[in-house]
Amino acid sequence: MNGVETVIEEDVRQLLSEYKSCSSSVYTLVVRCLSRSTDARSLFDSVNSDRAADVNELCARFLAGMLDLSKPVVAVVYHRHSWSQIGEESLRSMRLAGIEVLPIFWADGPKAPASFIPVNKAILKHCGFIQLCVGTNLPRWLSLGEDGFPEIPVLNIDRTARTFFDPENSSQRHKLPLMVKWGKYVVSPVKIPETRSRKFELTEIKIPEDLLRGRKVCYVLPLVPNKLTRMRRLSKSRPDRDRNVILVCPSISNLPQYFLKENGREIVEGLIQRFPDHTVVLRPRPEDRTNREIEELQSRYSCTGRFSLDLSDDYVETYSRGCVLITDRSSTGQTFALGTGRPSISYPFGGGFDGIGIEALRDVGCFRVNSVEELLAAVERLLVEAAGVEEMIDGVFSSLYSGHRSFDDAFLEYTFAALRNDVHGDWYEITIPPENIAPSTLLGYEESIESVLSAGWVNSDIYALDIAGRYLDMLKTQNRPAPEWLLEKMARIYSDAFSRDHSTFSVIGRPIKLALHNYECGFWTERVKAAFGVCCEAVARRGYAPVVDELRAVAAGRPHAMQILSDQLGRYGLIEEEGL
Repeated sequence: MNGVETVIEEDVRQLLSEYKSCSSSVYTLVVRCLSRSTDARSLFDSVNSDRAADVNELCARFLAGMLDLSKPVVAVVYHRHSWSQIGEESLRSMRLAGIEVLPIFWADGPKAPASFIPVNKAILKHCGFIQLCVGTNLPRWLSLGEDGFPEIPVLNIDRTARTFFDPENSSQRHKLPLMVKWGKYVVSPVKIPETRSRKFELTEIKIPEDLLRGRKVCYVLPLVPNKLTRMRRLSKSRPDRDRNVILVCPSISNLPQYFLKENGREIVEGLIQRFPDHTVVLRPRPEDRTNREIEELQSRYSCTGRFSLDLSDDYVETYSRGCVLITDRSSTGQTFALGTGRPSISYPFGGGFDGIGIEALRDVGCFRVNSVEELLAAVERLLVEAAGVEEMIDGVFSSLYSGHRSFDDAFLEYTFAALRNDVHGDWYEITIPPENIAPSTLLGYEESIESVLSAGWVNSDIYALDIAGRYLDMLKTQNRPAPEWLLEKMARIYSDAFSRDHSTFSVIGRPIKLALHNYECGFWTERVKAAFGVCCEAVARRGYAPVVDELRAVAAGRPHAMQILSDQLGRYGLIEEEGL
């Protein structure tokens, strides 16, 4: 119980038994609150002095009871994909500055370190004492408030270290989630506009009024990504002998360029044999930590003493020890180069996209090869040229982040400005003019979706999906089919995005579900069939089993749709013997 008296543990179980639907996460929340309290007995007794209306209010009381509410309260939300952008140092600096930090994670999501407390929407609804939430990819109900949930000011830290918000670029995809998903304050590096203006209007697309929920303005806070600052500080302080790790960091396993399945053993064995003074560290994506090829490589090479698996959520320490990073098409190679000054090598299996999106880094700090032998030769060459490569990468870093303050220097200053509801002079103000707010009608949603697709902003499951999903709900409510022209455009663009990106069924599923809705409405025209077929062909060509299974499940019970799916799967040899 981490110092909590046994009598308290017994009392907690008895107390929670009085409330219905108490999950294990509720018990964990109460125990962790008591564990952090300087006087667990007093906290327990004060919370239990009168009966709470329900278990969610009870949980909120425990959260409030362990905090000093005379200080500003900031909730920091854990996310395993992006904890390196925040890190424990940020929590310590906030506490030293007089902020009461409440570390939380979503109870129904991935687990977090023991210092974080599980919460959910129903609990946070009672947490009016929270003045600001800090995190990454925070949900709409938190950042905008919906379904009776009050809006809490959110400071959303962009999880990537490679994407720059470009206020003057009309095809800048980051503009849509600014308004309809992310919080009022967004931390992101910025491509400094030539005009030097700090006020811009979002004029390229239209957004339905109900999605905005009254928001007309948000602010971009230009900071050097914290993971880069932390990485550079650590790596630059290490002597060369302590930067002897060759990192192997594949992208997600359902991408065509994923190289571990076909070349994993050849790459790892080649590195171990050819570079005896170095250690090989394999760092898979969190989704792939238990994949068969990862487990096989661990089993085969861990006995060498020069191979290990890194499963940490915060990879700053691991990257800081690297001398070179190898990937297939993950843009983490750019993060490594900018953060350490050491090179990365991309070997996209089968060719295609290599993940090098910052052209200033191409052939300077990030290099592409097309075979395993080229890869090993490039590692050998770059280890010899390390000093010269580091100097060139540092020059690119200085150019990219000119005009930005570091996270260490400005994050607290910006946090206090947000707590005061001030607008800092460093920030970029983004507003949406009235003429770009679409009515919350079917026609308004169609106009909005068309504007987003025409702007070319659909690239992964974060863009436009809230709009498309809500549009489908409206169609179902009114029992109306989607227009053929919209289905055709969505099928073409979403299929292309699915074919080349980190895409799950949530992307390709949007036009598929719209087409199947038309099937249910009796509007199964030749154009609708063709649009559905385009999506089925993209899924079959990719051949990723979980997505194929999801498509089978949503199409089940519709013979004509299943026939189209069967034809496409058959073209790519994906028909099971027992049939569909």
